[in-house]
Amino acid sequence: MKRHMSLGALRPSPLVEQATAHLREQIVSGEWAVGTRLPGETTLARSLGVGRSTVREALRALAGAGLVQARHGSGVFVIATTPEE
Repeated sequence: MKRHMSLGALRPSPLVEQATAHLREQIVSGEWAVGTRLPGETTLARSLGVGRSTVREALRALAGAGLVQARHGSGVFVIATTPEE
């Protein structure tokens, strides 16, 4: 008989939160203007010192905040410099 472990509420890892904050800062500060295509996941992962899955989660959070939009086959683009409330 398999017992299911209770994981409780899953929280994003501190690394994901740090990566998200760092990328958000680059967008909000204007370093990456609206319309800018972000570097690829591998490049971002290397520059942030994290794994690609961490970058992917961070980009998902930024997309949820309305700052970036992934365009299939084209990359991730900045669509706003202020997060949606």
